Amino acid sequence: RAPSLDINYDDVTVNEGEEFTVRVTASDPDNDPLELRVTNLPTGAEFQDGAFVWNPNYDTVMNSSAGWFESIITSTAYTNKKFSKQESVVWLEFIGSDGELEVVHPVKITIKNVNRAPEIVRFSPVDKPLVKIGEPVLLEVDAIDRDGDELTYEWNFGLGESKLGGTTKVERIFVSPGLKKVTLTISDGEQEVEHTFSIRVSNERVAVTEPISEAVDPYEYRVYIVDHNGVGQWVDPFESRTYVIQH
Repeated sequence: RAPSLDINYDDVTVNEGEEFTVRVTASDPDNDPLELRVTNLPTGAEFQDGAFVWNPNYDTVMNSSAGWFESIITSTAYTNKKFSKQESVVWLEFIGSDGELEVVHPVKITIKNVNRAPEIVRFSPVDKPLVKIGEPVLLEVDAIDRDGDELTYEWNFGLGESKLGGTTKVERIFVSPGLKKVTLTISDGEQEVEHTFSIRVSNERVAVTEPISEAVDPYEYRVYIVDHNGVGQWVDPFESRTYVIQH
């Protein structure tokens, strides 16, 4: 007579990064010694003594762009597991054999994608630098997204000032003394990470030296925007110059 299997879950739904266990018990009406095994054992999973244990990593489900609704339902582990459409299905087959006959019990595992927030791996300056009024300060960050999502950047210079986006670095000039704060928000479309730069501005001013020029006619200044990867093209046929714009 064939053996039988008793399994605690036939259908399991989990989030990426969530460990779970499926327990299998085998019995044989003839009291024959039994062998238990599982097919399609996923990478990182274990099956020992009737216990299947797996923690699906964050690369189990192919990440895709999410809309606003997906961003809302993925905000908690519960709603993500319940409603997210970004998923991958793995079928397992648990097999019990007495050496002559065997029984197969399939189990469906549904893994839901979990979005990982962007990470800031480097920023500069690290400490609170002390600068003079009118002295340029370069603020920059390096960020990564482990899901491969495209990142957007938004610089906030404070109340009443325009925000700047699309760049990982910005040069800032302060025109008054005090402790200044500049906040950078990095988003992958679903989650955000922030970093606030603090800069101390002294009462001392940078000495301004007027450039020596033989030009008689007024200068014409043109401003060009390049993306955060530094890719851009000057369309002006004349020599390119870099100008600091003071807010």
